[in-house]
Amino acid sequence: MVGEALCAQKILLSKNIKARLINNPFVNHPNVEIIAKALGECKNRLLTVEDHQVIAGMGSILSHALLMSDKSLPFKLVSLGVRGHFGRSAYTANELYKWANIGSEAIAAAAECFINSTTEAV
Repeated sequence: MVGEALCAQKILLSKNIKARLINNPFVNHPNVEIIAKALGECKNRLLTVEDHQVIAGMGSILSHALLMSDKSLPFKLVSLGVRGHFGRSAYTANELYKWANIGSEAIAAAAECFINSTTEAV
């Protein structure tokens, strides 16, 4: 997903939108300190992207860790990933990313929508 996220970041930069990208390689051990600092720089908005089920995935683990930490601050979360569908065959990962709406273009579109939303962080 890092490659897709980097492509999404380039798409956003072409629209003069800055996006902070953090690769958290350990699902069960999110780096709360770095991510909390980044949240403060990103108007408390957090978008997670994962190539598996959203339920009980990185977004939920990370949001729980942030809420339970001493660095807790209000934030708004959007998680992209597989939404309750079973696995599927494809020739390339990009086909699956497109099917699950987590390819670079979908990530960039979700980020742009998220950045432009006016809902307050909770």
